[in-house]
Amino acid sequence: MPSCLKSVSSALAALAVMLVCSPCLKAQTDDPSPAWSPVKDAMVSRWAKQITPDNVWAQYPRPQMTRSEWTNLNGLWDYAVSNSDAEQPNQWTGKILVPFAIESPLSGVGRRLAADETLWYRTTFDRSDVFPGEQATPIRIHFEAVDYRCNVWLNGRSLGEHVGGNLPFSFLVEDGLRDAQNELIVKVVDATDATGKYQLRGKQKVDNRGIFYTPVSGIWQTVWIEPVATSHIVDLKVTGDASGNVVVNANTQGDAKSIRVVAKDKQQQVAQSASGSGEVQLAIADGKLWSPDSPFLYDLQIDLLDDAGQVVDTVGSYVGLRTVGKQRDANGDLRLTLNGQEIFHWGPLDQGWWPGGLLTPPSDEAIRFEIDFLQRAGFNMIRKHIKVEPRRYYYHCDRAGMLVWQDQIEGGAGFESGEWPKWQRLDREHEKANLPRSWKPGDPLDATWPDGAHRQFMTELKGMVDHLYNHPSIVTWVPFNERWGQHRTMEVGRWIVDYDPTRHINIASGGNFFAVGDMADEHVYPHPNFPVDDDRYDDFVKIVGEFGGHGWPVANHLWRKSNRNWGYGGLPKTKPEYIERYKESIRRLADLKKRGVAGAVYTQTTDVEGEINGLMTYDRDVIKIAAGHLKQIAVDAGLISGGNHLTKTRPNIIIVLVDDMGYSDLGCYGGEIDTPNIDALAADGLRFTQFYNQGRCCPTRASLITGLQPHQVGIGHMTAPPGQPLGIEGPYQGYLNDNCTTLAEVLKSADYTTLMTGKWHLGADRKECWPLQRGFDRYYGCISGAINYFKPGGDRGLTEGNEAIDVPQDFYATDTFTDKAIEYIDGATESGDKPFFLYLAYNAPHWPLNAKWEDYQKYRGKYKDGWRAMMQARNERQRELGLLRDDTTPAEHPGPQWDSLDEKQRDRLDAVMAAYAGCIDSIDQNIGKLVGHLKAIDQLDNTVIFFLSDNGACQEGGKLGVGDEAMVKDPPLETTAGVRIGLHWAGACNTPYRKYKHYVHEGGACTPMIAHWPAGIAEKERGTLMHRRAYLQDFMTTVIDLAGGSYPEGIPKCEGQSLGPLLAGTRQDIHFDPLYWEHEGNAAVRMGKWKLVREYEKPWELYDFSKDRNELNDLSKQKPVLRKDMIQMWESWATETGVAFPERFNMYQFLNQKHKQDKAAK
Repeated sequence: MPSCLKSVSSALAALAVMLVCSPCLKAQTDDPSPAWSPVKDAMVSRWAKQITPDNVWAQYPRPQMTRSEWTNLNGLWDYAVSNSDAEQPNQWTGKILVPFAIESPLSGVGRRLAADETLWYRTTFDRSDVFPGEQATPIRIHFEAVDYRCNVWLNGRSLGEHVGGNLPFSFLVEDGLRDAQNELIVKVVDATDATGKYQLRGKQKVDNRGIFYTPVSGIWQTVWIEPVATSHIVDLKVTGDASGNVVVNANTQGDAKSIRVVAKDKQQQVAQSASGSGEVQLAIADGKLWSPDSPFLYDLQIDLLDDAGQVVDTVGSYVGLRTVGKQRDANGDLRLTLNGQEIFHWGPLDQGWWPGGLLTPPSDEAIRFEIDFLQRAGFNMIRKHIKVEPRRYYYHCDRAGMLVWQDQIEGGAGFESGEWPKWQRLDREHEKANLPRSWKPGDPLDATWPDGAHRQFMTELKGMVDHLYNHPSIVTWVPFNERWGQHRTMEVGRWIVDYDPTRHINIASGGNFFAVGDMADEHVYPHPNFPVDDDRYDDFVKIVGEFGGHGWPVANHLWRKSNRNWGYGGLPKTKPEYIERYKESIRRLADLKKRGVAGAVYTQTTDVEGEINGLMTYDRDVIKIAAGHLKQIAVDAGLISGGNHLTKTRPNIIIVLVDDMGYSDLGCYGGEIDTPNIDALAADGLRFTQFYNQGRCCPTRASLITGLQPHQVGIGHMTAPPGQPLGIEGPYQGYLNDNCTTLAEVLKSADYTTLMTGKWHLGADRKECWPLQRGFDRYYGCISGAINYFKPGGDRGLTEGNEAIDVPQDFYATDTFTDKAIEYIDGATESGDKPFFLYLAYNAPHWPLNAKWEDYQKYRGKYKDGWRAMMQARNERQRELGLLRDDTTPAEHPGPQWDSLDEKQRDRLDAVMAAYAGCIDSIDQNIGKLVGHLKAIDQLDNTVIFFLSDNGACQEGGKLGVGDEAMVKDPPLETTAGVRIGLHWAGACNTPYRKYKHYVHEGGACTPMIAHWPAGIAEKERGTLMHRRAYLQDFMTTVIDLAGGSYPEGIPKCEGQSLGPLLAGTRQDIHFDPLYWEHEGNAAVRMGKWKLVREYEKPWELYDFSKDRNELNDLSKQKPVLRKDMIQMWESWATETGVAFPERFNMYQFLNQKHKQDKAAK
C-alpha cells in the first residue's frame, strides 16, 4: 500500500492545482518487491505510460474541502475473486493497482467480473503513516468511488456497506487502530446490466459494443485516510450568487457546532461571519462574479469552534458568485442567462472514458488537457455524459470557467428489457419515429420501476446533487438521458426542481418530454434539428442536446481495428469530407440558434472504444480538427463570437530566429547590449523564462520547422556539409526527410502566403528539402550554414528561390535579410487578403561575427572589466527583472581569471566581445525596422511575432576565443573563420546558467523567447514573465491553432502544445509530459520540477528546478530511485525516437572514417 502523509502550510494551500503527495511510502505487502505491469491494450495514452504504483493519482482528492493532513492509499493491493457466496479468502490471487477497476489494463489484471462473482481487496497501513509523532485521533477512511455494492472491514471489524458505483463515501474510525499492519478488506459485487437489478451503471455493458462500453467493477477512484478531531466538519454546502451573498452550511460530527467563515480575495479578507447553528451567511460587497470569461473564485476558511471559542477543526474551500436563469428574447424565445446576461451554452458530449483506465482517467494532467482543448476550441460548456468524474475534474472546470451539464447515472437493463419505456421524439415527424423502439399511441412514456429500485435511484440522484452542489461550474442537472431508465418522470422532476433551485433542470435530454424543469431537448443525428415552431415547447428553453457524431478513423489510433468502428451518418471517404460534414452541422446549428435554440451539445470530445466520432482519438494523441480551426468554424458560422485568445481574423505569423545568442544578452533578459526594439516587444508581450531549444543550430531548426524531434526528421546530429553526403538514411542522415511536414506546408494548406529569408540549414545538397520544395512560396538567404556577413560565397553563398545568385552591392546579411522580408511582406499584403507567414532566420550572432564598424565601435572598451563583472551585473539585473530567484548566483566556468591576463589579452578579448555585441545591436536595429514597417502598413496589431535563439551562446574557439580588432576592421576581412567569443564570454552570455551551445544543460538548451501580438495577447498578460515550460515543437501546434490548419496523418505525431492559452492568460501550464533531449550524447529529461541531465560519458546529474535552476546542486545521490526512473524514461524515449546510444553518433567522426575508407578503397 503506497502511503504518504501530506502536509501543507494551510488548508487553503491544498487548492493548488498540483497538490501532489510526495514522496509516497512504498506499499506494505508480503512480497518485498511486488511486480506490476499493465495488461496489454489496443492503445494507451501518453499519461498512462507514466503511471507507476508510486505515483498513481497522488493529488489531493477533495479540493472543495481541504485539510492539511491526509494519507493516500492508492497503489498495489492484494486481490482475489471468489463465488458470490464465498467467505473472505485466505489466499490472494495477486496484485491490483488501485484505483483502476479490475477490468482495466492499468489495474494489472484486466479480468471481467461476472454478476455471480465477488471481488476482494486487501491492504495494510501503519499508524505512523497516518499520524505524525504520537498523535492519535479518529480517522476517516474515504472511498471516492467503488462500483457497485461494497462492504468494508478494518482489522476484522465491519465498518459498513455502501451501494452505488459513482459517489464517494467514508467511514469514521474512532478506535481500534494498531501501531502496525492495520488490515483493510473490501468486498465488491457488481451486476452491471443484469435484468431485474435496475443497477445504475451508465454506459457499462457486459456485451460492450456500439454505444456501450467495457464494464467497470470495484475501486475506480482514490482511497485515502484523513485524521480528524473528535468534533469535526463532515461536509459542506456552499452557495454563492451574483448579489454577493454566500451561505455556508456545515454538517458536523461531535459536540462543537459553532462555525466561523472567512472569505478572501487572494490574501485579502473580504467578509467574515459566524453562527452557532451550522449555517453562516456572508455578504461580499462589490463581488467579483464567476463566469466563463472571468472564473473568479473566493477562498474560504471554515473553522469549527467549541463552546470556549477555540478552533477544533479547520477546512479550506472556495466559492464562485454566479446566478443562472432564463429570460425571453425579442422574439419571445427563452434564452439561458448567467448573472443576468444571455449566454448560449455550446459544448461537447463528454463521456470520460480512457484506454487503459476505462472510467478512471490516467492522471490529473490528462483531465486538464481535455478541458483546455475544449476551451480553445470555442466551447463554453461540457455535458458530462452519464458519469460522475473525480472531484478534481469539477475543480478544474471551476478554475477554468467551463460550464458543466451533469447527467445522472442511468440504470435498467436496456432497450428490450422493459426497464426502459418506448421513445417519443419531440419532433413527431422525426425520421426515426416509426422504429420498433419508438413510441406509439397508447404506449406509456414512463417505465415501471419497483419501489426499491426507484428509492435507490433517488438515493443516488440526491447523493450526486449533494456531492457536486458546491461547484459553480455545474449549471444544469440532467436526471435522464433519452428514455434510458426513464420512470416516474414528473415525481423526479418536481423533486429536483425544489431541491436545487440554483441550477437549470433538463429532465430528460433527448428523451420523453414531460412539462417539468426548464428545457425541451431533442437529439438528432447527424445534423442538428429542433421543432422550433411547435408551441408545446414555447415555455421551455429549446436545446439540441445531441447531434453530430461525425466519424473519422485515424490509422494506428483505433481501439478496435475491425470494421465495427462507426460514426453517425456513415464514415466519410476523405478528411476534407469529414471536416465539411462538421461545418455543415455547425451552419445548421447557427441557423437554429437564430430561430430560438438556446444551447447545443456536439457528440463528442473523443472516440470511445469502437465509437470513432470524437474530435480526438481515444488515446487523445490525435486531434482530428485543431482547436483553433474548430473555433473558427463556429465563429465563421455565427454560432459564437471571436472572443478569448483568437481574433476573428486569422493573424499573420512571424518567427524570428537568431543564431548562437546567449540567454542574458538582450536588455529585457538582463543584458547591457542596447536592444530597445526587442525590449519593446517584450514590454508589450510575453517573455518566456523556460523556453527550450535543441542545443544546436540544425537540430533546433529541424524541430522548429517540423514540430518533431530532430532524430525523427533525419537531423539527429547535423546536416551534411555541402558536397559531403553521408550516404546513410535514418535519424542521422543529415538532411530533412520526407516523413514530416513543415510549418510552411501546414500554413500553405490553410491558405497562408509563406515567406522565408535567412539561414535554412536543413540540407544543402538535396534540393527536395529546400524551402520552396517544403512549402515556402518565396525564399532568399543561405541554404547551408554560417556565412560571411558581407561577402558570402562558394558553397556558403546566396540563394533566391532555387537558384544561386550573386552577392548584391552593399550586402550585409542582417540588413538584407530584413529588407527582403519586408519586400516579401509587401508583395503578400498587396496581392490579396491572405494572411502571411514569415520565417526570418538571421545568421547573427554566429561566427564569424562580422560586425559593422559603427556597431563594433559602440561597444569597444565596454568589456574591459571582464566576464566575471559582466556576469555579476547581468545576474543582478535579472533578479531585479524577476527573471530569477533572489538567491540565484551565476554558474562558474573553468579557466583563467580575468585578473591573471595581461593588458594585451584583455584588450583583444574586449574587441572580440564588442564584435559580438555589435552583431546583436544590428539585429535589434532591424527588428525596429521590421516592426515599424508592419505598423506603417497597418499589419502590426494582428501579427503574432515570436523571437528566439537556436541555442545558447557558442563556446567554439577555445576558452579565450579567436580574433582581434584586425578581424573586424573597416572593411572586415573576408573570412568564414573570423571572430569567436570563446568559452568564457559564452558562459557569461548565458548567465546564470551552465554550459553553452552543443550541451543540453540550461546554458545550451534554454533560450530567450518573446511573443508579441497586440490583438491576441490578453491585456492583463502584456509585459509579464511567463515562467511555464514551452519548447520548439509547440510552434507547429500553435500555428495550427491560430491559423486553422491541420496536421497530416501518416507521419510521426507532433508532441507540441499550443501556446495560445499562455498568450490568452487562460491557463497556467501547457506541458505535463516530460521533455527529452539528445545531441552528441548530451542528454536530458525535464519532468515537472526535476531535470536529469548529462554531459556525454559523464554520470547523469539530477536537479530540483524549484530551488536550483542553474544546475549547481546535484541530487543524484539523495534521489537514486528517481534518477534511475528518469534514466529509464530517457532510454525508452531514445529507443522510440531512434537515438543512437549508448554509443553516440558524431557526423564529423563518421565523415572522417568514411573518407579514410574511401581513400583506402582507391
